[in-house]
Amino acid sequence: DSVDVKDLDLAFSVDCTSSMSPYIAEAKKSIHDILHSIRKSIRCKIRCALVEYRDHPPQDNTFVTRVHDFTTSESLMAQWINDMAARGGGDTPEAVADALHELSRLSWSNDATKVAVLVADAPPHGIGGSGDRMADGCPLNYDPIQKSKDLARRTVTLYVLGCEPSLVRYKDFFQGLAFNTGGQYIPLKNSIQLSQTIVSAVRVTSSAKPVVDEIATVIAEVKAEFRTLDESELTKIVHERLSKKGIKVNELMYQGSGIEPVSSSGRLIANSSSVGAVRRNWESPSPSASSERDAGASSVSVVTAPVSMDRVEREVRKLALGHPDIVKLS
Repeated sequence: DSVDVKDLDLAFSVDCTSSMSPYIAEAKKSIHDILHSIRKSIRCKIRCALVEYRDHPPQDNTFVTRVHDFTTSESLMAQWINDMAARGGGDTPEAVADALHELSRLSWSNDATKVAVLVADAPPHGIGGSGDRMADGCPLNYDPIQKSKDLARRTVTLYVLGCEPSLVRYKDFFQGLAFNTGGQYIPLKNSIQLSQTIVSAVRVTSSAKPVVDEIATVIAEVKAEFRTLDESELTKIVHERLSKKGIKVNELMYQGSGIEPVSSSGRLIANSSSVGAVRRNWESPSPSASSERDAGASSVSVVTAPVSMDRVEREVRKLALGHPDIVKLS
């Protein structure tokens, strides 16, 4: 179903190291189709931005990040995409923290629906990635967990498109980052699914207004009564109200089922203060740790369905980070 949204800010952040060549090629081929499909399904004005990233020297000596702030020009955005190239990279981890930092600093519009899409096949430095030459984390001290919370405070929804199988063992980590913003981790098994997945994610976020409005109403009620709410209590109240009203929203489907909710490890990561805390308290699973549902080619679609508890929980988390005086994180 089409959705009316006045303005959409859509930012892409793409790992531009050697292993990402098929995904960059697909982005170049499909960027016009992606924007056309979004305009067709979501009647709105679109601004686009791009953050390219590789790694810090000496692992990569070309660039750490390359930032192109928002534009309304589709031809300029296509030029930025066409200028991307997959080169270098060094050790396994890449400058993910720097990419999230630059995403948080873009000129996001206060009144727009805000979506960031991170396309990655490697973890950030500092969480125990294979052969990590910067084991203490980003050399500039950017922390990916804190940066995900910065995005949430700017009401930006982050979707992580994880290029698998290389990112399987770090799925929980990226789930946690996305969860903080109300977004989701979406597995990508091949580059062909890139454009469909991006359009689907935008459609889902653009249907969130009834959920966000109800959360804001409850927060205002609590504030007026000079009290606080636990995150889980707020989620329950909002879900009950929306269920009684029969509210439906767009939801992502993967392989015919709902996107996998954030795992217990992902929650631990989302609630952590830093990657240092993650290193002390979390151990990534083995590379083979994937479900049967993840086998085969990925298929992402959108359905209109009653608001789920998982959807409310993700939207509550994003808004809770902006109201720490009222909502206590669980």
